[in-house]
Amino acid sequence: MLESKWKSKHTIALISLISIIVCIPYEFRNLFLAWILVLILLAISFLVIGHGVTGLYRGLLIDERNMISLSRLQMVIWTIIVISALITATISNAVIGAKPLSIKIPEELWILMGISVTSLIGSPLIKSTKYTKNLNTNSLKNLRAKGCIVVNDSPNKATLSDIFSGEEVANATSIDLSKVQMFYFTVILSVVYAIALSKMFMNNALITEFPEIDSSIIWLLGISHGGYLVHKMIPKG
Repeated sequence: MLESKWKSKHTIALISLISIIVCIPYEFRNLFLAWILVLILLAISFLVIGHGVTGLYRGLLIDERNMISLSRLQMVIWTIIVISALITATISNAVIGAKPLSIKIPEELWILMGISVTSLIGSPLIKSTKYTKNLNTNSLKNLRAKGCIVVNDSPNKATLSDIFSGEEVANATSIDLSKVQMFYFTVILSVVYAIALSKMFMNNALITEFPEIDSSIIWLLGISHGGYLVHKMIPKG
């Protein structure tokens, strides 16, 4: 049985961070500043969880292959942005006496989160079908194969380059363009939506709805994710 890396310091840190996150929207009347602080502390709490479970601060991004996963990175980014905004909005509304949960979340945002969850679930499912074909990995330095999927022996070997490289023996040393495309779509869209949220919070008013996302962007992101998953399904070499 593996020894747990979670210590009392992780529990104390996590409880402290959650307590501060909840208190910030009560104490700060500048909602933009409150949101930024909540976002930063929420990101730190994710680092604490990753370290507590895996012994690495980047642990939340490491998948079952002991590599940094693009779908996990994407889910973490959107979770931090949306949850931090929701915490700030609901608590600030409660402070001024409004119904804290009477906030309209655009349907497109739910679809976007659903697309991210689909990739998070679908990616390991597709890879699991390729774990039975044994291939020689002598040509791959510092890597071994589980079936035709390359894996690391330890999560300590996970690096940021994992999110751009191929996952099979045949393309492990090549750049996966479907991953590069999805990475940039994720970064651009998350930054744009974060800017829209910042403008909403700068008004320092009652928040009744989150910024909308154009449906054409959702279609574009959906096509990118679809191409990413289909590309995973196709055997390489």
